[in-house]
Amino acid sequence: MSADHDGAPLSHAVAPTGPPGGGAPVHAVQIGFEDVDFGARGIGLPIVEAHCRYTAPLGLEDVVEVRLALSEVTRRGFRIGFDMARRADGARVAQGHVLRRFIALASKEPMEIDDDLLRIFHAMTHESREES
Repeated sequence: MSADHDGAPLSHAVAPTGPPGGGAPVHAVQIGFEDVDFGARGIGLPIVEAHCRYTAPLGLEDVVEVRLALSEVTRRGFRIGFDMARRADGARVAQGHVLRRFIALASKEPMEIDDDLLRIFHAMTHESREES
C-alpha cells in the first residue's frame, strides 16, 4: 500500500479470501481513484515495465529498507529505481525498477506533461539523488 504526500493510504485492502479448494489466502487490493490520478490534473501513471532481481534471501520477520530513486524523467514518463536491503546487516536483497508513463485519464491515451509538471518531476529527481 502506498501513501500520498499527506501520508494518507492510496490503496484500499480488501478482506483476504482463499482460493477455490482452500490453500493460502489471496489478498485483493481495490484500486482507488487516488491511485491513478496525479492530483486534479486528470493524469494516470500506469506501470509499463517492472523488473526486480533478487540477490539474497530474507527470513520470516526480517525488516527490509527500500531506497527509491527517480530518474529518466521526460514529458512522457519516468523511471523509479529501487534497492532493498536487510536492516540487520545491510545486505542487498533486491534491486530493480519500474517505468511509468503519463496518460490522460479521460481518454486512456498517452500524453505529454506541461512545463510546470516537468519542472516538479525534475526537482524530485534531484532530491532523490541527494538522499541516496
